[in-house]
Amino acid sequence: STAGEDWKVQYKFLDDDGDECNWSSLFGGVYCYEEQTIWGLFLGNNNLYGSLPREIGLLTDLETISLGYNDLYGTIPTEISALTNLVTVELQSNGVSGRIPDELGFLPKLSTLQLYDNNLTGEMPRSICRKTQDVTWGDLSVDCYEVICDCCTLCCWEL
Repeated sequence: STAGEDWKVQYKFLDDDGDECNWSSLFGGVYCYEEQTIWGLFLGNNNLYGSLPREIGLLTDLETISLGYNDLYGTIPTEISALTNLVTVELQSNGVSGRIPDELGFLPKLSTLQLYDNNLTGEMPRSICRKTQDVTWGDLSVDCYEVICDCCTLCCWEL
């Protein structure tokens, strides 16, 4: 669903070995634990095109989603709420639209959420704002002219 044939770096995506844990390099790709469970998607600035699939919620060991600077669109799937190990979500500079799901605020380990330079609207969910009061919180950034956010660490007014 993200036009893998057109990726800048394909990370062996189209190879026949069928093991997504081999789709990586020093600079990005899919990262796995030794047990072959995926913990990181580092595919930023890589010509990804399409919507973020709901099936992302099946990657229950995922800690990092780094998909910024691509051409992703549609809404952030609520299935992301199944990713209880998620620490970082970087979807900046895409075409993601709609409201920010309240479910993100209930992810126990989430500490970085970069959503600026998208087409998101509405108000930052209170569940996410409450998380920013935690001493371990890192970054919450959005386009504050489209998303009302009084708890963001960075408001990107104009890019």
